[in-house]
Amino acid sequence: MTRDASAANNIRGCAMNTVLSSAQVAVTGGIARRRYCTVAVVQRDLAPSEHSSSLSAAPKHARCRQTSRAAVDATHVPARLHFTQMSLLPSTRERHASVSPPTAEMLARRAPHDQRCVVGAGGERAPSMLGPVRRSHCAALAALAALLLLLLARLPPAPPRPRPAPLRPPPAPARSTPAPAPAATNRTAAPAVVSTAPASTAPRGPRPQLVRELYVAGHARPHAELCPALGARLRLLVLVSSAPAHAAARDAVRLTWGHYAARADVALAFVLGAPPPALRAALDAEDALYGDVIEGRSVDSYSNLTLKTLSMLEWADTYCPRAPRLLKTDDDMFINIPRLLQFAADPKRANATRTIWGKVMRRSLPKRTMKSKYYVSPLQFPARVFPDFATGPAYLLTADCVRPLLQAAPAERYVRLEDVFVTGVLAARLGLKRTHAPEFYNKRVAAHPCAVQRGLAIHMVRYHEQFDLWRKLLDGKTKCAS
Repeated sequence: MTRDASAANNIRGCAMNTVLSSAQVAVTGGIARRRYCTVAVVQRDLAPSEHSSSLSAAPKHARCRQTSRAAVDATHVPARLHFTQMSLLPSTRERHASVSPPTAEMLARRAPHDQRCVVGAGGERAPSMLGPVRRSHCAALAALAALLLLLLARLPPAPPRPRPAPLRPPPAPARSTPAPAPAATNRTAAPAVVSTAPASTAPRGPRPQLVRELYVAGHARPHAELCPALGARLRLLVLVSSAPAHAAARDAVRLTWGHYAARADVALAFVLGAPPPALRAALDAEDALYGDVIEGRSVDSYSNLTLKTLSMLEWADTYCPRAPRLLKTDDDMFINIPRLLQFAADPKRANATRTIWGKVMRRSLPKRTMKSKYYVSPLQFPARVFPDFATGPAYLLTADCVRPLLQAAPAERYVRLEDVFVTGVLAARLGLKRTHAPEFYNKRVAAHPCAVQRGLAIHMVRYHEQFDLWRKLLDGKTKCAS
């Protein structure tokens, strides 16, 4: 019993010494947070009740937790030693009361780490429980992680990364040839180097497009039979600019003033650009029926009217070069063919060369408003005033104008207004004469029989109006002053 009492006294003394030494370490600012005490207990001689009473005799403020008391009580093996490890820590409140205010504040900050102690058996530390502060921190972190996962789940998937462009090999270094050193007394000077590399040709900003970059030569439907003997027996070749969808306008022309194509000295054909796939079948059927549709290789659009006009000139130069006169017109025009033949045969014009007749516009200004149908960008035409040109609805050319215009076009800037480009820019560069003829109305006029009979070309004529003008042209009852 004496040995048991001494063991219990050792436990109490160890607990008290641990409390005092812990408080001293905290006051002196040491870094040690726990002090452990190992007590050898002889299980054979010390009863479980005495062992419990000896442990409970420790101060309450030590707040030790015996996590393996049941294991100690249950294991009663003779002559075997068990080691019990206790972590005795003073409470935070008692520390604050026994130390100075600065030390109490420091201990209060360390309190969450020292609020639990562990008593284990066999020299092993039992896992400690997290304090209230740590549990609140873990709960906040878990909630934040769940919120982040929810936000990441609702984000749209990232777009696929574009493939990097293939690397081009670096340009070869420019060769340089050293120039001969000048005769001077200073022989240490380095010889001058003159670079023979060409100047950089990289475009700076947008650049104008040339006609050669856009025009595609050739015809998908040439119909060379429309001009027999290359036009040797013709007096007039009429080429009508039309769109693939304007089948009704072409029918109106064929049924009215296009009847004059039955004459041996007049040839007429419709010139189109490449049609869209939806109109291919209808255009094939129309051409199989009439055989007067010439199809170029450029896409048919309003901005490509210049390309379509160049296709006309190419066809005339290739299949009908011997026709003395060429009339370029549109499918919404009414043409007085008998009057036009008289106009061309007039002695003042019969022997004319390198001449264009029509409604000539002088000192016209380009439209710089992009909303305008006749907009021309400064890249296409940088000058402030157009050269004199014959308006596009209808103009008449001599045969010797066709090939020079066709040859001069590829080197020029492309201008989307075909009349300005062909009869203005190209004609001015070639020195062709542009003669104004008031008979080319090239506008909508009152449908009076005399106005129809005097004029050569009337513009903006709809389908049904073609038949009305045709009837008034053939009216033999109306007497008109000369």
